[in-house]
Amino acid sequence: DFFLSMFVLFSNRTMKNPEGEFACQFQALGLGYFGIASMFWTCAGANATLRVLQSAVTMQGSQREKLMRIFIPLCQCLPILPAVMPFWFQAYGHAGGWCWVKAKGNSINSAETIRLFGWYLWAWAA
Repeated sequence: DFFLSMFVLFSNRTMKNPEGEFACQFQALGLGYFGIASMFWTCAGANATLRVLQSAVTMQGSQREKLMRIFIPLCQCLPILPAVMPFWFQAYGHAGGWCWVKAKGNSINSAETIRLFGWYLWAWAA
């Protein structure tokens, strides 16, 4: 959440310079990646806690290592996909108070569709 907060603070800088397209896209990428990674790590922690509570004993070292071999790729690598997806559609840009998927896309529903597949479906799944 530290890096997510840094990208939110970065928005103040990018919004003062609307011509800074690279900075805006960089901020949008960071918000997308770290936001989804944060959700995934929260779910991973909840899953590990549930496993400990269900077994009523502490996890052994090998069990923890097995979970981490699952959680690390899932929580660190999988969020890359929805974070870079808007680049394929040139959809990152100014979106109100920060940089994210542009407020208006190429067609009427394109921005909403990209936001749905790039953020909201992942949030609902988490």
